[in-house]
Amino acid sequence: MGKFNNNPINHISIGQLEREYSPINCQNSLYDVSTFKIALDKNIPSLAKLVTLHGKERIIGYIEKWIYDLIRWFGFKNNPNTDQVYQIAGYVIQDFGDLNLAEVYLFFTKVKKGELVTFYGKIDGYSILSALRNYYKMRSGILHKYNESVNIPEPMHVKAKLVLKQLLIKNGAIT
Repeated sequence: MGKFNNNPINHISIGQLEREYSPINCQNSLYDVSTFKIALDKNIPSLAKLVTLHGKERIIGYIEKWIYDLIRWFGFKNNPNTDQVYQIAGYVIQDFGDLNLAEVYLFFTKVKKGELVTFYGKIDGYSILSALRNYYKMRSGILHKYNESVNIPEPMHVKAKLVLKQLLIKNGAIT
């Protein structure tokens, strides 16, 4: 496994975010993202970095678009209301802010394909956030394999922290 890209772009305008990284347009701008490694290698900022650049409310609005797209995809009648979608989006940013935009795309694509969660007639916040935790577990496994492939003579937890820190810096979650 190669090195993850550690030079993310520093800025995406709101217009660019809506044009290139909306749920519908990601099919074109991120068509090649099919694995965790590819998503992690993308040279685009994290949700946390976008919050810093454009404010929490705008990025919550961005995640809300993904959630509403998911709701339309499945077409269930029992769906979260507007306030619940807002809360789900807020939790995504709060708990998973280190995801870059390619990972957001990959996560929602995997959910649509039934790879992370099975919805039984309704979509709710618990199911979406549980699926995101499952995504994180799989992502952690990829990071773990990457750590093992890097022959650094430090204990595993030190290597894991180093790689995680590099990814957080790469995605703009920390500086």
